[in-house]
Amino acid sequence: MAVKYEQTHSLIIQKGIGLICEKGYEAVTIEEICEAAEVARSTFYHHFKTKEKLVWDYFDQISLLTPERLAWAFGGETAYERAVRLQLSYYLAEENYRNVELYIVRMRAFLNARGPELLERDGPMRKTLIPLIEQAQAAGEIRNRASARELSDAAAMLLWGNIYMWGISGGSFDRPTALRRALETLYDVRPDLRR
Repeated sequence: MAVKYEQTHSLIIQKGIGLICEKGYEAVTIEEICEAAEVARSTFYHHFKTKEKLVWDYFDQISLLTPERLAWAFGGETAYERAVRLQLSYYLAEENYRNVELYIVRMRAFLNARGPELLERDGPMRKTLIPLIEQAQAAGEIRNRASARELSDAAAMLLWGNIYMWGISGGSFDRPTALRRALETLYDVRPDLRR
């Protein structure tokens, strides 16, 4: 039963995001999403309270630390590079990462969200990132001596700020490059490791 639920959930997300990318968030109705996914309206509402929640769940799906993302991240030559790749892997996992409207909806949902689940959204990332920062500090690659947890939290704020600024600028800059440069500054990376 759980497998069918997850399959239906993923199908509705896939069809909904496809329509939103094609027509725009405001132009797509829940009825159109239901038609595309071949599900009843009640099924949509069983999975999502709103269209905004569909977008939220889409980003939850793509932000999972998959084996492919971890393999790419841990393919970096230094602990610092592995830490940066881990953070950049969010962008590389998103086939629609250049769709400004999706990110505006995401940020609106994020700003409207409340409660402890919001604070733990990056838990798996943090648990993976903190040891990498510690290793990079021990190797002298990251020269900022703040605790790895504080640096991880500051890096998460940079990531969200990067997304926010990109959205309000209409997608006018390359997010991965801007994030890498901001992380180099935050971490006070050794000059020979900067790009």
